Amino acid sequence: MEEDERLALVRSLKQITAADLDPLLGSVCPLFYFDGAGRRRPVRTALDRLLHCEPRMAYAEAVRFLLDHFADGGEEATLAALANAAAVASGREDSQTMRSRIDMRIVSGLRQVSEALGCPLAVYAFAPDERNRGMELFPHGRSVNEWNVDDWGKNLALLKGKNLEGFGIYAFPAMSVFDRAVYVVDDVADGKRPAATVEAYINESDPNIYLQTSALKTQALFCMPGDPRRGSADYRALLRTVQEENRLHGDSGINNLRHAFRLPGFYNKKRKYAEKPPLVSIIREPHRGPSKYMLQRLAAVRAAIAEEDVIEAAARSVALDADATARRRR
Repeated sequence: MEEDERLALVRSLKQITAADLDPLLGSVCPLFYFDGAGRRRPVRTALDRLLHCEPRMAYAEAVRFLLDHFADGGEEATLAALANAAAVASGREDSQTMRSRIDMRIVSGLRQVSEALGCPLAVYAFAPDERNRGMELFPHGRSVNEWNVDDWGKNLALLKGKNLEGFGIYAFPAMSVFDRAVYVVDDVADGKRPAATVEAYINESDPNIYLQTSALKTQALFCMPGDPRRGSADYRALLRTVQEENRLHGDSGINNLRHAFRLPGFYNKKRKYAEKPPLVSIIREPHRGPSKYMLQRLAAVRAAIAEEDVIEAAARSVALDADATARRRR
């Protein structure tokens, strides 16, 4: 690489601020570091942070890290790739642009979830491993499709801030949604089921949203027609279907129709991932409309429930007849 290209690369990397790494490292940027002489130095650039604070990378490793995350391409760091990355970054990737790119990745994921599920979402922040400490961030259940331009900046800042504080960011359909249920089949991949088994299930069931929630675990979301309110005509069939699906293919502990799911673009803040929180992401093309597989499963459950009701009604009738006969004989 020519000297002027090398200088251009260094200048472009120094435009990335230390705070731009917060979403990637899952921690809040420190204000200072101490040099070899024990003097306090400000942490201004991303290079400062990577070299002098955790994770304390070597210079070449830090440069490659920044190129992978903030330059187009992310190819092997050959001279040609470095020169291309420097040209791409030069004069274009200021810190505000970096933040905008990260924000737009989050926005894109939120839009995909909202459009695939087709209903307003209630968004919550939960403290790690303490679900009872949930904090509803958008109590009126406004869909992300209804946010205007001003809302994006305000709500994304709030969501990202809570995530950096250690809260997990979750959602489920708003309480005002009466025409559909969202099934969460949790831990479809859990590090124990064979990958081929998981892949075959996902290909057959075709979830509306398929999320990677950690290195080994995934969540599948299915939007199904019906009234999810307890006591409705649809409730028993909807609930039993999601229970059976989790028993066979997910987490057998799932036993409700309003199980929260993680939102893509934010970090999984469970304590066991504290050292390196995984980024929740969509790993399969989302789609709208109910899964044919799940509709068949729901129809089978409805038929089973109808048959059980007939048998139960017949048993009650026999019991009543026997009771009436016994009364007449007295």
